[in-house]
Amino acid sequence: MSIDQTILYHRKGLSDATVGTTRIKKDIIASNEWEAAKIGDDLAAQEIVQQAWNYKKTDVIREELKNKKTVFISQPSTTATNIIPIILAEHLADQTNSTSINGDEFYDSIHSEASKGIPRDKRVFRPREYEGVNLEILKNEIGNRQVFIVEDILNTGGSVRAFSNQLNKDGFEVVGIIALMGDRRLSLDQKTVDRLNNALENQGIDFKADNLQITRLEAGGLIRMTNQARSENAKKQLTRNLQGLQDRQTAYDLGRDQQQTRGDNGLERGNKSNAKFDQGIPADSRTSEEKIHHVAGNRHNITLSNSYRITLMDSGENPLKTRDITLPVGTQNKEELRKALKGEVKSFSMKSGLDLSNVAAKVEIIDKPKIEQLAEIKFEKNIGIDKDSDF
Repeated sequence: MSIDQTILYHRKGLSDATVGTTRIKKDIIASNEWEAAKIGDDLAAQEIVQQAWNYKKTDVIREELKNKKTVFISQPSTTATNIIPIILAEHLADQTNSTSINGDEFYDSIHSEASKGIPRDKRVFRPREYEGVNLEILKNEIGNRQVFIVEDILNTGGSVRAFSNQLNKDGFEVVGIIALMGDRRLSLDQKTVDRLNNALENQGIDFKADNLQITRLEAGGLIRMTNQARSENAKKQLTRNLQGLQDRQTAYDLGRDQQQTRGDNGLERGNKSNAKFDQGIPADSRTSEEKIHHVAGNRHNITLSNSYRITLMDSGENPLKTRDITLPVGTQNKEELRKALKGEVKSFSMKSGLDLSNVAAKVEIIDKPKIEQLAEIKFEKNIGIDKDSDF
């Protein structure tokens, strides 16, 4: 089966993806290299790609693309520090004479909760949302090339679905998904839709799933939730969630259609402050905390305070140990700043002698005499920081 047959984008969702392996290798995910790659270690990410990617797939992709102008863009991460998709995108671009783009440099993840912290079947109700930054620059980078999204793991496919929708809304042609590992079955086929509708009907839930824009894996989760809805309250809650999901997608489609009718390809819509200005709301109406998070989320060179406080806390958020650090003053590249802060947090936590499985960390900007919180970090397996961090 050709690449064109397996990974084309469709309005109702995504066709099946190309993956290095359909089996999620738990030994790799539990490794120190995986954790290090998630917080920006290039060498660790290269090792992960070498272990998990099937290089025969590279040969197939190269043959199918031939001379087609192509861009591989990495899936933005909640923390903007996971570089596994970036390394895989760079490999594919190098081997196919194409271009790779770091998705974190042009899109912010604006959802508040990382997928990892949400039960798999319920992720469909927690929309992944992405907001463009410097999209004029991205337009020049992509030009008339076709776009492939590159991800590390496909669990439900909800994140790549949402990012693909946003890219298409912003005027870029997404033609496929490539992932390191996971279930490649993203296409929502009619048989699965019928199974979902039958499950809903059998439970007496008045809802038709025909117009839902979800992946096959997400539909499978909805079927399980429907079959498990025993009480009337559970059925009512499921109905509300399904209707809310459909309403959000309808609103999205209306907005996209109106945007296209105006001849606006969305390239000026990535800036929150511009959107507020258009609505007659002052761009500086955000709280100080919102400004901190907004600055932390941008992909520009930025100037932040050079003083930070790291606090290690127990499960009750009681302070256990505190350390103040100083970084160079002035304008810093955002990725360098993230790596520096992550490195300081990891170094301090590893030397603390604490059991990190029961510890969280908080990073604050010290702007004497006041301190403003920048991020909260959770630890996992005593080896590093997971992707729930906000900065």
